[in-house]
Amino acid sequence: MKRVAFSMIAVTGAICGAVLAAGPASAAIPPSGVYCMGTTCVNSTSLPQVVSGTAVCPTGISLPVNALIEPFSARMIGAVCPNGAQPLGLSF
Repeated sequence: MKRVAFSMIAVTGAICGAVLAAGPASAAIPPSGVYCMGTTCVNSTSLPQVVSGTAVCPTGISLPVNALIEPFSARMIGAVCPNGAQPLGLSF
């Protein structure tokens, strides 16, 4: 019985590890016409655009971020890391 329970725990752990390592099903990318450098994004289109990504903190922690960027404008994507520092940049 112990062998069966141990096997079930091992299989469950392996499946959970594979799912967590795989990440999200679709990677977020900036919309067409939106360009980002560091934590600042520029919308060069005539429509408002929503940017979704991950802010990367100096400590290695990642935070999800979303921002609406108005047409023909730039916006600094505001996020604060748990230690109070500004993120190093955005990843998509």
